[in-house]
Amino acid sequence: MAESHVEVKWYGADCVAKIMGGSDEALFETAKVLAKEFEQRVPVATGNLKRSIYATGKAGSTYEHKRGYKKEVETGEGIAAATASAPHTHFLEFGTSKMPAQPYMRPSLDSAKEKLGRQFVAEIGKKLK
Repeated sequence: MAESHVEVKWYGADCVAKIMGGSDEALFETAKVLAKEFEQRVPVATGNLKRSIYATGKAGSTYEHKRGYKKEVETGEGIAAATASAPHTHFLEFGTSKMPAQPYMRPSLDSAKEKLGRQFVAEIGKKLK
């Protein structure tokens, strides 16, 4: 009687390497989606705050330096950020003793959690093809 067998190969290490190699790009692309969410919710008076919203990470940045604005946030390996560089960003988000908060960042993040997760998975999926 002839013996039959099935050969199983493990490609886990290759998959992990591809994921890790593409995670910075995936995080940056996901941060860009969150920055767009911020832009849709930010209160607009002059438009300066809206124009200062950007995404940044090891894979790239949409930051534009403007005089009087905050410096670009520095990110490390495996980190990306969506934020704003206008000097009054935190006043709107958290309020002051003379002005109520007009949060847009936290509500954007809360409402877009699933969308951001799908974006990240889609970007990582591209690396596995």
